[in-house]
Amino acid sequence: MKVIVCSGLKLGSSGSSAYPARDFTSKVAAAVRETGAAAVFIAGDLFCDHLFNDDLYNTLYNCFSALSGTHFFVCPGPADPFVADSPYVQRDWPENVHIFKTRMKAFEITSPGGQGEPDVRVYGIGQGRHRRGVEVLSREKQPKIDRKFLNVLVLSAPPIDDAGNIDFDFLKKCGFDAFIFGSTASDDLLDPHADNIALPPEMIVVPSGTDGIMCGSISKNSPVSPFEPVFPAALASLSGSGQDASAAPESNFEKLKAIDPGRAALYRRCENALEKTNNSEKKDKQIVDDAKLFLFRALSGGEIPEVTGK
Repeated sequence: MKVIVCSGLKLGSSGSSAYPARDFTSKVAAAVRETGAAAVFIAGDLFCDHLFNDDLYNTLYNCFSALSGTHFFVCPGPADPFVADSPYVQRDWPENVHIFKTRMKAFEITSPGGQGEPDVRVYGIGQGRHRRGVEVLSREKQPKIDRKFLNVLVLSAPPIDDAGNIDFDFLKKCGFDAFIFGSTASDDLLDPHADNIALPPEMIVVPSGTDGIMCGSISKNSPVSPFEPVFPAALASLSGSGQDASAAPESNFEKLKAIDPGRAALYRRCENALEKTNNSEKKDKQIVDDAKLFLFRALSGGEIPEVTGK
């Protein structure tokens, strides 16, 4: 079954997401149609609940309902916890949107080759205000897995052992065919390319943000296929690590212009302001170059690194 996974989008937060909600929904809709994905798994932090408004709701509702043939599984995270006054509770959502509450729940769906009978069970636990879903998973009695189904577990973050690492032993005992974990844990923990992590093939960890939306296949009694970014390489490469924004400002400007002329214009104005400040106040060139790089990554979909100190 081909699926799309994403996490840490935090739509509605101008400081946390480089893409507005409408850009995100249009790209997800295009990705679903291009890949033929039967399901989209949103593993935590779809939006920031304190910034949720009618415009964001209408944008999401229209996107989900327009893709009525695709199942959306939403696991609330710390930014959008499942609580009494949450939009997940207070608003109506299309029938193809399945939202996990703060107790273990399973939704049954039929895969494209399921002959009309449900053959997939998707389990998950949403995060509450003060209790993470992974904590509930560790404490509650585990569900009895029916091997006739493809059994998938979705959480906003993986369970952690006493040493602070992903608890692989515990997950193995759970017996799910595939695990989809979001990005609410530390970046090092969830980085599948980290040197000190050897992830089992059935475990999918999802990078945060819109440039972390990936597509792959999961099936019963078969290895999970590698998950790859669904956006075109030209777009995904914009926020790639190690790219020197100061080395080719014109190229970066043109790349941004192809996506959004407004962002490109903002990049150019800020770049000029940085250069002007550097020339007049004799600032350290490295600081200016770093500022350009942070700005470029933010406008093109990357995360802004946390800056400490003066």
